[in-house]
Amino acid sequence: SKFAQVMINVLLTSNEAARCRLRLKDCVSKKERATENERTAQLFHILLKTFAHDCVAAISLCLWSGAYRTASSFLHTIDPLDLDLIFYLELDHLVEFIERPLFRDLHLKMLDCDEDPTQEGSSAMLYRLLKSILMILPQSTSYKLLEKRLLSVARFRQCAVRLEGMSNVEIRGTSAEVFVRRILEVRKIHCDAKWRSIRSESLEPASVMDYDGVDVNEGKRHWLGYANEDEERKKKEMYRNESKIRHVDRGLSKSYRSLKGVEEVIPP
Repeated sequence: SKFAQVMINVLLTSNEAARCRLRLKDCVSKKERATENERTAQLFHILLKTFAHDCVAAISLCLWSGAYRTASSFLHTIDPLDLDLIFYLELDHLVEFIERPLFRDLHLKMLDCDEDPTQEGSSAMLYRLLKSILMILPQSTSYKLLEKRLLSVARFRQCAVRLEGMSNVEIRGTSAEVFVRRILEVRKIHCDAKWRSIRSESLEPASVMDYDGVDVNEGKRHWLGYANEDEERKKKEMYRNESKIRHVDRGLSKSYRSLKGVEEVIPP
């Protein structure tokens, strides 16, 4: 995740990555299908697997490459475990980044009229993506900033742009389906790891319920993912032993520091 954050910043801001940045610009949304454009789209697909280890890095890459439908579809299927504090901080930073000159063309692109509003790279998909980001953001300075930006073009889009069928965007059989699947596969690895961590750290005793015929302990074991009572007991015993070892190590370290202070006071 940290590596993906650093790499997306390098890709979008460094002079050394200017050539790669220029080739990736709107590579997915280009209508002409020359061999060079297809290769660049393949490069985007390869990079997406790396950047998908960080949600906001993947969204940033999609924004730069014109894969608005991909990013929007991903946000509509995002796992709740991905919505943590770090995600919100990075998303807040992305909104501020969109206001910089690097993404200035996105503001004008929202005024375009599309023949097919549901196609990849259309202004309608860009508007839908930014609207999705706005709905996920908590109330903050970045929220108000993005809200004002979208409100300034909302009335024009209502008058000049056809948005029929936008409530249910179908991506089956398109490149967006492949891209979204690639992001979700990588994010599933991270979410499974988070869930295993939550399960292993859950050592609270089960609360007593008065409902007849309900096994509280069995229900909690099933919710935490333990196969049976024996597996739960072994896991809890293992973590208790590790906690005791850490406590003993801290006590020994404190005693050693105390003895060292006594040696300094006693003259030789």
